[in-house]
Amino acid sequence: MLLAACDLAPEKISFSEVSLEDVDNDVKEFVDSRKLDEDGTGNGIYLYYEGERKYYLYLSQGFLDSSNGFGNIALKNPGNRH
Repeated sequence: MLLAACDLAPEKISFSEVSLEDVDNDVKEFVDSRKLDEDGTGNGIYLYYEGERKYYLYLSQGFLDSSNGFGNIALKNPGNRH
């Protein structure tokens, strides 16, 4: 699962599920490299920053298949505290 989030304004974030076919090559390479690295030692939750206002959260299939949860998501960057 890949989620995209945009920092629209202070204290406001928009997010949605996106398809790998709809993202640029840097994001695809990031996700592909995490799929290859996933050997049971990671937690299956990966965050990719694209600039200061756009983020991608990748949840591996192993994470989605497990019964693990991660509670609330806190996206932080200098100047914003979400």
